Amino acid sequence: MMQCEESLLVVCKKNSGPELSVLQQCSTHRPSTISTMLKWSLMVLVLFTSVANAQSVQTIDSEAQLASVLCRNREDTSNELLLDKHAQLVNVTLWNALLDCANSAQRHGSTTKSIEIYKLALRIVDRLNKPEGIATTYYYLGRTYSRMNDFENSIQAYETSRKLFEQAGLESNLSYVLADLGALYFVMEENAKAQSYSEQSLAIGGQLKSKPTQESLGPIEYVRARSLHTLGQVELSNGNHAEALNKLHDARTLLEKLNGSGSLYNIPIAEVLITIANVQSEIGEYASALSSLSKARQASRSSGDPNTLANILSSQASVFLEEEDYIAAQQYFGASLAIYRSQGNEREEARVLLNLGILEQRQERDDEALKLFERTLERANAAKLVDVQIAAGAGLGSVLTAKRDFPSALKAINESLELARRVNAKNREAELLWRAAQTYFAMHDYSESATSAEKALTLARSLRLAKLTYRATAALGEAYAADNKIELAITTLKEAINQIEGLREQVVGRLDSRQLFFENKVGPYRTMVKLLTERGDNFEALLYAERAKARVLMEAFRSNRRDLRSIPTEDEKAQAEILMNKYLAIKKQIKSQAAGEPPGAQ
Repeated sequence: MMQCEESLLVVCKKNSGPELSVLQQCSTHRPSTISTMLKWSLMVLVLFTSVANAQSVQTIDSEAQLASVLCRNREDTSNELLLDKHAQLVNVTLWNALLDCANSAQRHGSTTKSIEIYKLALRIVDRLNKPEGIATTYYYLGRTYSRMNDFENSIQAYETSRKLFEQAGLESNLSYVLADLGALYFVMEENAKAQSYSEQSLAIGGQLKSKPTQESLGPIEYVRARSLHTLGQVELSNGNHAEALNKLHDARTLLEKLNGSGSLYNIPIAEVLITIANVQSEIGEYASALSSLSKARQASRSSGDPNTLANILSSQASVFLEEEDYIAAQQYFGASLAIYRSQGNEREEARVLLNLGILEQRQERDDEALKLFERTLERANAAKLVDVQIAAGAGLGSVLTAKRDFPSALKAINESLELARRVNAKNREAELLWRAAQTYFAMHDYSESATSAEKALTLARSLRLAKLTYRATAALGEAYAADNKIELAITTLKEAINQIEGLREQVVGRLDSRQLFFENKVGPYRTMVKLLTERGDNFEALLYAERAKARVLMEAFRSNRRDLRSIPTEDEKAQAEILMNKYLAIKKQIKSQAAGEPPGAQ
């Protein structure tokens, strides 16, 4: 029996491979023999492991080496043993090394590992009894949770950091936490908190010197820019476009000054430009919006950040949607959706689904739109995305109106309207009032339609929402006309026609999208011609009829005006010239009438 046990021990020491043959040689012995052999094997393995660990421990003679081992280790118990074993290395230097390690893990896409290391760093500064270190670590932990879209844990970590910085009197770092909390609360759609924290951050930052101190988290200009960006977003959500643009331009100026000739702040600059584009799009300045998004794309290109790219693509798609360039909108929304899904960003995915629903609804594909709005509403409710819930309700109301399910349509609209008023979402409130006017019109309740349209128009004007102002004006004019209020209808429809022709100049999409933008808005022209004819104003009716035709035809050959050689035949060239001259003559006649000249005076 002893010979067999010694044979196994020799094999283990040599670390070769004939264990199986040795066991086969011993297979005829008693079970006690095998048991003894296994005990010897286990003892040897434990001995080797202890020796290996001892050798590893012996090589740790600096904070950097200890941090490296701690960062690789996944077991909390063994990390605690290492810290106990090397108590002389548990200091601020080790803590800083762990922060660097956590940051490196995050840069390489391992946010879960990064959080583990930050939590380990927390245990170290807790041992050192360094409240400012604890506050700083919680700040980085909150920022990491935020990037994972784990907003609940992020806010908890940030709020802990805020209290500790406040107690320590570290105002520079406190302003950083407040700025980040403001931005986070805005994402959570808690605008009152977002505004309060951002304003507090600005107030503290305004009293501090620009140059960062050794213990500060960074330059104070960045804090100011971040807070101004959040406040600009809050102003946009409240419909205060001029104030929003002022704050956003100030934020951009600060960031570009910080950036200098470098690229450190390219992503924040791109994010500000995206918000500027959203403001410009909302007030109908589509060319400016696309220009801002192009600059954002250029600024963010070097970073390769997927979420920023997806945000730009989604914002570009929204502009194309407003311009009614549905092909481009579909392509850009699809590209952004693919990125959001690859990143697991469910919140933004819900927003894209909403916009895809709007896209289907505007093309009168009601069944597809209904499915998308219902899916969006489910996801928005689960994620507590109030703005998306409101917009999805508006979409459902529109589709259900088209399907002539008026009770369900009004229910969806009124629920969203109540929610919009509760959260002070003025833009959404104006849109929902216009949606309600459309539904009442379809129900032939023209009095209620006019009432809702008037409320929508008043709100849209106060918010400077150009496209919604046109829609509400047109809806009001149509309601007056249907209710036989002829003079009010004519005055209102004239205003709507002037508005749509002003909006047309902002469209910068492809030729076919420019045609569609005007072509599906000829309703006010047609109603105007009908009313003027009934009143006996045949000449003015003819002017509006020709004005509408000229506008539609104008788009059909607008691109050929500068180079008529692109028209293949002489007859087509002549026809294009006649149409162009006719349009210009009518336009001149209308202007002269507006100036008080009688028709034909020229």
